[in-house]
Amino acid sequence: MSEIEHSLETVNLTKNFGGKMVANHINIKFKQGFVSGLIGPNGAGKTTLFNLISGNIKSDYGDVYLGGKKINKMSDFQRARLGIARTWQMNRLFNSLSLIDNLIISQRSDYSDKSLSLGLFDFNRAKKDALYEDIAANLLKRVGLLDYRNSVPAELSYGQQKLVAIARALMNDGNIIMLDEPMAGVEGRTHNKIKEIILEEKTRKKTIIVIEHNMRFIREICDEGIFLVNGQIKAVDSVASLMNDVELTRIYFGG
Repeated sequence: MSEIEHSLETVNLTKNFGGKMVANHINIKFKQGFVSGLIGPNGAGKTTLFNLISGNIKSDYGDVYLGGKKINKMSDFQRARLGIARTWQMNRLFNSLSLIDNLIISQRSDYSDKSLSLGLFDFNRAKKDALYEDIAANLLKRVGLLDYRNSVPAELSYGQQKLVAIARALMNDGNIIMLDEPMAGVEGRTHNKIKEIILEEKTRKKTIIVIEHNMRFIREICDEGIFLVNGQIKAVDSVASLMNDVELTRIYFGG
């Protein structure tokens, strides 16, 4: 795929909540094959930027471009079908469904809405169902959870649920992967597995954006850091350079 197909860009993206500017004319282009880390203190606007890009909230002003195409008027569902996949700070798994079904319903379906609503069956759809089940099983194997394919999320540890959430994002098979605090509450083997998955997706030339407060992890995986403060981009540079900046570290850590 070409670089333009993977490109994600915001132009003057702006959002105001109750008189507070949570996104203030944000201009940023995320690079293909890069891992970009959104860093900054709590309340800086990192998750708001995620929500604006993924369509979970609408901007007051400015544009979001995917592959050179303006997607402002598209819903979060439509953006997901175009290949913007994300995770959440809280995993948001479907607790009434098995792990395999959590993944299957996250694929970018090309079934017609009419066929689904009428419950129509056809052999092409059946073949696709089998294909998606195989893909989902391979992703569960990749994150080390294939043996739990028929379990529900509540039967897993918190770290395992994080892995399911990431596998579900990968099930989208889109060009944009957005991970909101993937390392929060995880350590050891799970930490290493998440790091491994992100770096593998980078080799596939995916555009990866990470929000994370674990600075060691950010230093390990990110090609660039984007430092946000009060809804504005303060600086874009290597993570090492950002964290060696006295003013930025004072803002980040306080005092």
